[in-house]
Amino acid sequence: MSVRITGGLHARILAACAALAVFGGALVSAQIAGDRQGEQDEKAVRQAAFRYYAGMVLGDADMCAAAVAFPLYALRNGTGVQRDEKTLRALVADIARRGRGASLSDAERKQVLSNMLAIFDDADIRFVGGDTATVVFVLKPPASPDAGETLAELVLYRKAGKWLVVAEITDSKPAPRMPDVTETLSTGKSLEQRPK
Repeated sequence: MSVRITGGLHARILAACAALAVFGGALVSAQIAGDRQGEQDEKAVRQAAFRYYAGMVLGDADMCAAAVAFPLYALRNGTGVQRDEKTLRALVADIARRGRGASLSDAERKQVLSNMLAIFDDADIRFVGGDTATVVFVLKPPASPDAGETLAELVLYRKAGKWLVVAEITDSKPAPRMPDVTETLSTGKSLEQRPK
């Protein structure tokens, strides 16, 4: 049995195929655009977190304050404080007085910034929503192979198209060292110990 396609049916099939091709192309284009936007957002979050922390370390209150949406909430060792711009600038000035950040030579400053770039390139970025993200980064590497890292977390919010730090979370104790293979909640055994 053979089926004969008439001119009108043939044209409708071609039109449907063309419409599907255009729709598929639009979906792929939207996916690529979404991926690019996600990459741009992640880069912007890393840059804002870097500016905030670099300003803090180098004693540059202008750089630090420019990366913040005030009031800034800071949680250290379980105690929270709210900082306005004046308080943050005083804190950065105090850090500059106590540390060497403000008195570094240009070569030392470049080296510090280079080290910090590596830290923020390795930072863990999580988007909580379209306008909220967290950045977790290493403040101090482990003191010994059995110790954990000392971490910091910044919470950023996109305000008027610009990512700004709204909260800082730190702890003076290192995080517990995590095993290479995590235990499951259901069995309490690692994935390597479970029967296959």
